[in-house]
Amino acid sequence: MAIDAQRASTPQSWVSTVMDHPEVATARRDVRASIERLATLLAGASERGSLLVRRLTWDRLAELLECTTRTVARLLSRLHSCRLLGRVAPGRSAQYAPLDESGERHAESAVYVLAVPSAGDVHAVDSGDESVTPPHPPVSSNTPSRASAMGAHEAASLAAMEEARQSGRRLSGPADRRLIEGLPASHRSPFWDVHRVPATRVEMLAAAAEMRRRSLPLRRASLRAIRAAARDFWVSGWSVADVLAALDHRPDGSLWPHSGAHGVRSVRAWTCYRLRRWRDRQGQPIRSTSTRRREERMALLAQQETDRLERLAARQRAAERPATAATRQLVEEARRACRAGASRLRHPQPTVG
Repeated sequence: MAIDAQRASTPQSWVSTVMDHPEVATARRDVRASIERLATLLAGASERGSLLVRRLTWDRLAELLECTTRTVARLLSRLHSCRLLGRVAPGRSAQYAPLDESGERHAESAVYVLAVPSAGDVHAVDSGDESVTPPHPPVSSNTPSRASAMGAHEAASLAAMEEARQSGRRLSGPADRRLIEGLPASHRSPFWDVHRVPATRVEMLAAAAEMRRRSLPLRRASLRAIRAAARDFWVSGWSVADVLAALDHRPDGSLWPHSGAHGVRSVRAWTCYRLRRWRDRQGQPIRSTSTRRREERMALLAQQETDRLERLAARQRAAERPATAATRQLVEEARRACRAGASRLRHPQPTVG
């Protein structure tokens, strides 16, 4: 069976090959850091000559990397897919391991070999050869994975949002709507400025996507349902941050006793119930928290300016009083007398005699 990888020459060169691989070099910064730490651990635990890695279970790797075993599995799978790590023997947990002489079961770690992609064709080898990585089915570049397609769609949506923000263009039309509706519920980068008030229906859909990204209970709701629940608040001048704060706090500033992360059957009913507290008797949204704080701040600044003008006018009135003018004249005459005395002391008149 033909393979396209071979055993690495040294552990140090293998780590360099891993970090220079295109799939690793183009990964996110945190993923690159995790792969580098894992590669350093595997290289340090490899045997001299054979470059085999034994006695490193997933639990031990997770403890050394300070992560979960699922993260270790994803990192190892990424190295396997890049032809950078071969599995010679699979491991198994303690419950499936045979009994030893003392009648106990112990987990068996998998055996890996440090590999590098082969530059040319390699002859067929036996599947039990522990110096090479097992073959992997080829992946065509014309059929990208679903995760890659979602990442590309998310990147296109974020690029369109950034272009619209820089140019000042309003989001509208079916093209922008399709980009927003295709966003995943937990995309990494912010999609909408939480302090900006959406104006159009498409912008409200983008604001709903940002609300769904930031609120765990809303991830089970559709964008249209979130937009329908918060639409009249946005029309009243509320921002995304105001609506999210209203879902967590009552109008008096106290927190709701239930976070909504568990036990919510209808997300839309839960959202409408909490936002109902922020309506008046006619059903219209009241002033948001940020609006009240902004108005209180403006009132405070206006009061400070009024106090400053009053103090300035009081000083001017005090300066115009006659008694004050006479006092200033006396002070000025005293200063002139002092200066004349000091001048006589510095330049005394000669005495005749």
